[in-house]
Amino acid sequence: MPLSRSDTIDLDDYDFDEEEYTQSQATLPPSSQLDVIELTDSDSEDAIQSQPPPPSSSPQYGVIELSSDEEDAVTQMRPVSVASTIAVDADSDDDLPSMDQVLNEYRNRPAVPRQTSFGQSSKRRYSQGAADNPSGSDDTPSPPKKSRLYSTIKTSPSPPPKPKKRTRKTPEEKQREKEEKDAAKARKEADRKAEQVRKEQEKLLKKQLKDIDRLKKQEEKDAKQAQRKANNRHADKKKALEDMTIVLSSTFGQHFVELLNIKMQEFGASVETSPSRLQGYDCVRFRRHIHRQYDTKVRAFVPVDPPFDKEEPAVLVRLSKETLFDLVRNQNLQQLVLTLRAAYNLPQSSQTRIFLMLFGLEKWKKSARHKWQIIEDELAVLQFDEHTHHIYVESDQEAVDRLYNVAADYGIKEQKLVERSYLPFCPNVKIEAAKGKGTYCQMLDQVHRLTISAAEGIVAEFPTMRELLDSYHELEGDPKGRERLLQGSAVKQRQDGQASARENRRLGDVLSKRVATVMYGSDPNELVVKG
Repeated sequence: MPLSRSDTIDLDDYDFDEEEYTQSQATLPPSSQLDVIELTDSDSEDAIQSQPPPPSSSPQYGVIELSSDEEDAVTQMRPVSVASTIAVDADSDDDLPSMDQVLNEYRNRPAVPRQTSFGQSSKRRYSQGAADNPSGSDDTPSPPKKSRLYSTIKTSPSPPPKPKKRTRKTPEEKQREKEEKDAAKARKEADRKAEQVRKEQEKLLKKQLKDIDRLKKQEEKDAKQAQRKANNRHADKKKALEDMTIVLSSTFGQHFVELLNIKMQEFGASVETSPSRLQGYDCVRFRRHIHRQYDTKVRAFVPVDPPFDKEEPAVLVRLSKETLFDLVRNQNLQQLVLTLRAAYNLPQSSQTRIFLMLFGLEKWKKSARHKWQIIEDELAVLQFDEHTHHIYVESDQEAVDRLYNVAADYGIKEQKLVERSYLPFCPNVKIEAAKGKGTYCQMLDQVHRLTISAAEGIVAEFPTMRELLDSYHELEGDPKGRERLLQGSAVKQRQDGQASARENRRLGDVLSKRVATVMYGSDPNELVVKG
């Protein structure tokens, strides 16, 4: 049988012949093509034939192991010269035993122990020596005496191993796997829905923040517009009528109500009717729509939210000449005024107003002079005692015009009061100052026609009163220079508190002389406002 690359030959002490064993180096193939053949006791023919070949095509080594007796016999062999080793082997392989003979001898050999006297295997592998010299050059030392190399043995690739047959799953395992898959699918679906909800919430939150920002900007814009609208000055009474409502008692005739409506609608005012609180008399009330109020801290009007309606502390009663004469003759005119105050909750004060609209007295002034004089005397007494205001009219149209004027006066009243509040000769509060500088500024503000802005300009130039008085004292011999000392002080605001339109506005000679008279004058009878 031919020797393949996967065959292994193991020679022990019994297989080795006593004859001298020689082999030429030339008969061996190069070291790169050598295979090591190793025969052991456990090797059998089936194992030898079924050994799988190496997967690569590189040279393989077969290891031939020799026992200790064989090693001694080989040692006694005649040494082979280098020249004979290198020489080309021209002999044929006929003198070599066949493979069948070698296998038969191997099968028929007696069993021998595999351990040496030292308890260790006597096998030695050529691969240990080959590892010491991996270069594979020609000067590689000869293999051990126990190893025999044959390069003619080639290995063939072994067939791939058959795949193992998978075991079938039990119904319980299939059910468990199905439940696990369903649970994983449910978790994945829940995570997907949670992520979708989170994204929707983020989107909704961004939209809400955007809407809040837009609303905030819109509110700021509306607030600025309302601020500008609130500070629009009503220099004309016609514009002020837009916020006024005239409330007539139901005792007025329809003709008079229509005339008043025509007049008020022209200017945006409205007319309403309500039951009279004083039976038998035609009464008129005035109501104002409040959508702004004056703020003394910022010196400007601020919007009122929400706006509201406020009744003015005033009432007007219409009296004909006959009714008026009966009241005067029976001495009930003053009692009528007291009844009006009680009915409309108007105590006697400088803030309340009682108007008496008198019809037809001008005709009596010529035709019934005696009656007219009696009425005039009684009206004069009433005016001193109750502070009433008298309006004389001769027709309904004239009465409508006078009601228009009174309503317009109440509409512009707040604007007029704010303008007058800057006048220094109309103080209505107690002046307080926490520090000396504040007291100094408030003292200068009390000088007639000197505004708080002008006082601040003087304080900026002379921070203390001592410095101002010392400056006046230095000009003791120069009265004109003392009077012109403050004429260059800066004034940044007008009397109404608004910024001055003119740049580099100064105090001027007149006010400078007035301050010098008040602060440094020695004559108590000197007229302060003479300048």
